[in-house]
This record gives sequence, C-alpha cells and structure tokens, in this order.
Amino acid sequence: MSLVGNSSRPVRVGIVLVSQRVDRHRVMELRGLVESLGCTPVFVLVQRRRGVDPRYVLGRGKAEELAKLVEEEKVELVVFGNSLSPSQVFNLAGVTGVEVIDRTQLILRLFAERAETRVAKLQVEYAQLRYMLPHAREMVRLAKREERPGFKGLGRYEVDKYVHDIHRRMVFVRRKIEKERKTRGSRRGRHREKGYDLVAVAGYTNSGKTTLLNTLTSSNKPVDNAMFTTLRPTTRRLEIGKRKILLTDTVGFIDELPPVIIEAFHSTLEELAIADLILLMIDVSEPIHEIRRKLRVSHKILGDTGAVGVPIITVFNKTDLVDSNHVDAVVEGVRDLAPNPTPISAKTGYNLEELRKTILSLLPQQTSLITLPANHRETLAILSQIYDEMEIEEACYTPEKINLLVKGCPTRVNRVEKMVAKLNS
Repeated sequence: MSLVGNSSRPVRVGIVLVSQRVDRHRVMELRGLVESLGCTPVFVLVQRRRGVDPRYVLGRGKAEELAKLVEEEKVELVVFGNSLSPSQVFNLAGVTGVEVIDRTQLILRLFAERAETRVAKLQVEYAQLRYMLPHAREMVRLAKREERPGFKGLGRYEVDKYVHDIHRRMVFVRRKIEKERKTRGSRRGRHREKGYDLVAVAGYTNSGKTTLLNTLTSSNKPVDNAMFTTLRPTTRRLEIGKRKILLTDTVGFIDELPPVIIEAFHSTLEELAIADLILLMIDVSEPIHEIRRKLRVSHKILGDTGAVGVPIITVFNKTDLVDSNHVDAVVEGVRDLAPNPTPISAKTGYNLEELRKTILSLLPQQTSLITLPANHRETLAILSQIYDEMEIEEACYTPEKINLLVKGCPTRVNRVEKMVAKLNS
C-alpha cells in the first residue's frame, strides 16, 4: 500500500501484539518500524494470553474490539507483532475491513522502501519471494474464495503455476545476487593483496554506525534517525598509523531478525564473517538491562552470519548523552558480554583516539626478521617501503648488512619477505 493516505497524509496504523509476556521494548520497536516507514501509529492493542487463537491470533472478543478501534480511529493498516498465517490475515482483514500484515511483512516493506541500489532491490525481492513461498498454496486458495485486502490479484493464478512462478523467479534473482557476491569477493581479494585490513561496523539499527564511519573517514554519507538506512555495505578508506584499512558499514540489527532477511542479505552480512575486526556499536545512553539484551542478540546474529572468532571491539557510543557515572556503570555491568569495551562519542569525537589505538592493537600482526644486503642497488627501495608500511621494532646497521625486526600487516610483511629472499638469492 502507499505510504500516504488519500489526502497526502501519513497512513494511520494500528499496532497489535499478542503474547503471554509483553515486553515494552517489543512495542517500542514496532512503533519505530512503523514510523520509519513514514506511517503514524495511532493505537497499540495488547493482549496477554498463553497461546494464539488459530483464526484471529487474538481472541474473538478482542478481534471485535480491534475492529471497533480501526473504525473509530480511521486506521488504514493493522500491524501485528506476531507471525501471521495467510488464513489469519484473511480472517483479520475480513473482521477489520483493512489491510493486515505481520512484523516480517512490515520489515520487508521498510527494506523495499530503503533499497536504492540494484542489488539491494534484488535482495529485498528474494526475501519477499522466500517469505511468500511456504504460504503460496494457502494464499491462492483464499484469494479464490473471496478477494480481501492483502490478497489483491492472486485469484488469476492456478496454484501449481503460482508456486512454479515463485520458484523460477527466486532462482533468477538468486543468480543475480550470487554474481554480485562473487564480484564483491574478487574486489575484496584484490584489496587484501594490496595489504588492506578489513574492518566491519555492526550493531543495532540507530546506534550510530554511519556517524562513526563518517567521523573516522571524514566522509559525508547521509545520516538518518530511522531504522535500516543502510542496506548496501558502504566502504571507506581509513589509515591508522601505518595500517591501511577498509571500513565497512553494514545493515543494522533488530530483535529476531527474520530468517528470510538473513538468507536474502547473506552477501551483505558476509562482510562481518570475512572481516579482520568488528566494531560492535552500542547506544550507551540506554538502560543496562536493555544494553545487555541487545548485546546478547548482536552476538547471536554475528554467530548466525558466520562471524565466529572474529575479534570484536564493543564501542559504547553516544557518551555525549549521559554522564560519566552512567557510562562507567554500563561498561562494568555488561563486561561479560562486551569484549574490548571502548566508550566514545562519534558525534563529538570524544575518545576516538583511544578507539584508533584499540583498532590498531587488534588488527592481525606479523613479526619478521628482515636481513638486507647493505650495498645492493635495490636495498634502498625496499628499505623505504618497509619504513612506510611497517613498524620497526629493532634495527641494526653494519657495513655488510641491515637487520630489521619489523611488525605489520601479514600481507605486506610476506610481500617484503619474498622481495628480500629474491634479493639475497
């Protein structure tokens, strides 16, 4: 549906959540997703119950209460925080008279709205198709019974043809995505050969990832106080000491990131798995219990994407919003979940020098003893390269040879070792 109503105004949305235990953060997250889509949440209806009703998710009485709220508040869209089956969507649309979607569909719409590049659009389409596939037969059956909001245009498909068309399109889209993934992989390989370190910025949406990228690399990527403003990895160059780094901003995390999103955006999230180092961003201004929850979710998502064993710096951002006592309490209270904790403010620049030092200390290092003939015509060029690219731990000069204990990027050290071996042979 359109993001604006008939009078060029935001769509009015009702939010519904059914759960035995309703957490405030789940409601706030749903509101944030709705607002990020440019819509206006006008009510939140919560029902605490042990299980869900097979027909309406809500109990029948609560469903009728929902219908009354929709009419009174002139709501055009109802969003459920629960997963909905096609039959539940069909039944709820019949009761309320408006379109009904679940949380996964809401996130998919938000991703579709944010997708700007060809690859991001393909990834969103694949996720949408992947979401539809398990429900396709039921959706067609319901659409043939009676057209309802949310099932427009499906009645013309025969069931088998509809499922076949989804499969065929998924294969086509997947091939396009895989082609782009291989292109990015080849590009990363060339960067590694040139001696670049790969550092990924990860964390919850709205934690300040893009602001940090801009501040560290003096870039001007647009920053928006909304969810999922970054769908395509954005990479910028950064130098710390003698290390050349490619810093990549990745898609933001949320609770229970839908599996269809993880699958579709695997090539994007892959940036985390292949990184030399991950900067895990956390909004330090939030309560400790909320930060602990987000850290647990973040580590789970990192594990799901294959980023197991990649060193992590836990970056506690937005220190400018709280006092130092709060920051100290947070760092101490989540230490078991926060490797290499580093409080900063990406906005003001506070403590960024300490962050740079921590990054430098955790990048892959290789130490080597290099021996150069003192009087060879190529020695000076190699020596200049060593001083430009590596840290000199020890140096000993004699009339016949030069002994250097060097430390630096493994790729660059290995390259110099090969040059020296060729020279000495």
